[in-house]
Amino acid sequence: MAVNRAETTKIIIDHREAFFRIIDEIDSSGQGRRASEEFTVARYERYLSISTENLADKERWVVLDALSVTNLKRNKMLVFSHDQTGRFLLVGWLREMLRSFDDMRLRGLTQPDLNHLHERLAVLLEQVKGPQVLWIDNDQGFNELVRTVHDVFNDVAYRLTQNVAALKGRCDALAKIVDGADYSSMDRAGQIAKALEEIYSIHERNVIPTLRFLDPKLAIKRTVNTGGASNVINDPPMRIVEQVIERFGESKKLECVEQLKRVEFQILSLSDEVTILRQGLEQYIQLVEAQRRRYEVIERRYNRLHDEVRDRQDGRRRGFRIPMDSHIFDKAARFRGLKDHRARKGGLLDWPKGAGRE
Repeated sequence: MAVNRAETTKIIIDHREAFFRIIDEIDSSGQGRRASEEFTVARYERYLSISTENLADKERWVVLDALSVTNLKRNKMLVFSHDQTGRFLLVGWLREMLRSFDDMRLRGLTQPDLNHLHERLAVLLEQVKGPQVLWIDNDQGFNELVRTVHDVFNDVAYRLTQNVAALKGRCDALAKIVDGADYSSMDRAGQIAKALEEIYSIHERNVIPTLRFLDPKLAIKRTVNTGGASNVINDPPMRIVEQVIERFGESKKLECVEQLKRVEFQILSLSDEVTILRQGLEQYIQLVEAQRRRYEVIERRYNRLHDEVRDRQDGRRRGFRIPMDSHIFDKAARFRGLKDHRARKGGLLDWPKGAGRE
């Protein structure tokens, strides 16, 4: 039975748990699958069956009909549906809507994403500065340009707002894991270490690039392809936003200036939120960096000890032990003088074949 798009959308919202299961599964899978966000029909139908099993028969069949791959395709809610591989992909607005129900499922913007937004703004500025633009209110070309400017501005603002919400949601969840530390459990300690590494990754790959994007004074020089030719962008994204608005101001389009200024202020306000987020992450970043420094020190000392011991394994029956006064033990000098409990006789070590620590 065919179900129209409006009713299908409502049913998706009411029964979104089936989609959440798949989204969470995708997010915890390999990088390739995370990037594509494809659903498998078999798994989708299984989760759909589980989420509707407690419904009355009549209601259940309505929901299953509405959320069937066939009905989603009929309502133009799929990018594609591939019968041979049994995979399909929801349209972008639907995926974003499902993720927007929980900040934990939102995706943060990385440097390539921000670069793309930067390039879109640069292309927009070239269009606004073009000599072919007639700044006449009723001109069709001008009206199309105004609509394009609003679309780009609004989309940039939307994506950055979603980005900040995603970063805050994910970092809050990770911080709770770290703050509830219980090192008596190896599994729990492993979760904490993983959470710290993810916080560090978010800080470096999402938070810092976002702050740079929002800084109108940051010197940026990038080469992009605009209008089929390579052009150099010398201005940061927010400075480009200002220049677009200034061009409308020069043409006395004050209503457009006012509308675009509101979007600009919204984008700039995100900088404060990201700054607060970065400051909140500092203690975790310092903890990760301290752990990495400790690990590097331990690894260096182990490698020195490893090399020293191995060099002494030359087949002789004497001199294969490292003397207690060796420089390699300088860092442990406080333990010198303790009673020696070494065995009177020791054999050569049976080193594994190959090089390095195996």
